[in-house]
Amino acid sequence: MSTFVTYCVVMESSAITRRATSAPRTPGIYIWRNAQRVPLYVGKAVNLRSRLSSYAKNADQRIRAMCAEATTIEWEPVATEIEALILESRRIKLLKPKYNIVMRDDKQYAYVGVTDAAFPQFIITHQARSPRSGVAFKRLIGPFTDSTALRSTLRWLRGLFPYCTCTQTHHVRCLNAHIGTCHGYCCLKQKSSASERAEYKRSITAITDILEGKRDALIRRLERDMKRAGAAHDLERALTLQKLAGHVRRVFENATLMRRTPRQASHTGALAALQSELGLTRLPHRIEGYDIAHMHGTHVSGAMVVFTDGSPSPSEYRLFNIRGRTGGDIAQLHEVLERRMKHTEWPLPDLIVVDGGKAQLHAILSSIETSDIPVIAFTKDERHHGNHVLSSLDARIRMLADIPRAVRDLITRVDDEAHRFSRAQYRKRHRKSSVEHSR
Repeated sequence: MSTFVTYCVVMESSAITRRATSAPRTPGIYIWRNAQRVPLYVGKAVNLRSRLSSYAKNADQRIRAMCAEATTIEWEPVATEIEALILESRRIKLLKPKYNIVMRDDKQYAYVGVTDAAFPQFIITHQARSPRSGVAFKRLIGPFTDSTALRSTLRWLRGLFPYCTCTQTHHVRCLNAHIGTCHGYCCLKQKSSASERAEYKRSITAITDILEGKRDALIRRLERDMKRAGAAHDLERALTLQKLAGHVRRVFENATLMRRTPRQASHTGALAALQSELGLTRLPHRIEGYDIAHMHGTHVSGAMVVFTDGSPSPSEYRLFNIRGRTGGDIAQLHEVLERRMKHTEWPLPDLIVVDGGKAQLHAILSSIETSDIPVIAFTKDERHHGNHVLSSLDARIRMLADIPRAVRDLITRVDDEAHRFSRAQYRKRHRKSSVEHSR
């Protein structure tokens, strides 16, 4: 039986506001329909009442056109944000509402690709029809409208059902295995056992079923297998299956996503201002900053820093030891970005910040395959103080002093952090080289 609540409304601001007060303050999805009951738009919300109320104030012409065509709205409350994310994906795939297409004309949906490997991995991609070269998907799950919530969901699920994210095999257990987000044997050079492969497959199947909305079928299957294991006196397997079933219930009972801390929330205004100032098509949730460090051409290092929702994410920082020996900073930056973009398991940035001018800007643009990633170059004077900002989105050269302070401070923080990290890594390599040379 459907749990949808449906209301016929006259699509005027006052009527939308009045009807929205009937919606619960819970996560869920909602559907706008026209007079023929044809679905126009499917959306999700952390708070249905708040989200639906916002339509009365939205001035976006596409949204106003949808409201003018719609005659009914219905919603379906769910228990968690994860369930809303998954349910929205299923409804969009099934109903294909026209305004979901219209309102995504400046960005693509996100999909979860399951790699075709002995130990599959999950990779978020925006290229459903033509995945990145070198990555073969045996299935795609989606579409999902919210990449940030999708990444949070995968992080949550990985803590319950570990899977591998390593790009190469090694002789010892990886760090992720020690913190419980990887089984440990999947990325070892030594051959895995049949039982280990079966355990890994259970993790992949569980996550796949959850993302496809097959919760009940998954729980029934786990409980059935648990009873069979118990009847066969395989108590260890029965306990493992019981634990997995409990994990699935936990996902849909008390999981919450994207609960920002006060510090994170304070950056929201800066991100919105940055989006407006540079004309970005989406809020820059993930910003990557790059810098090259060396001493007279030796011990050259390229650094990547990551800011998530305006705050540094040190666990995602990466160092690239430069392999090329000629071409100077521009060629080295080009090498770093080419190598970074090969890591399809890393989320794509919403914005790239680089220390430099037009040459550095073009070096990055020529290195990234995804042309819709905006890039800004941050130029400095002889005292290493920022003075101009260049963007890949237009030909303007902005004076840093003319940019809103919140935007200026955020760009400067990303650039300073990239500079600090690259210098710290350079010094570490230099000290190591000095010690080895003195022996």
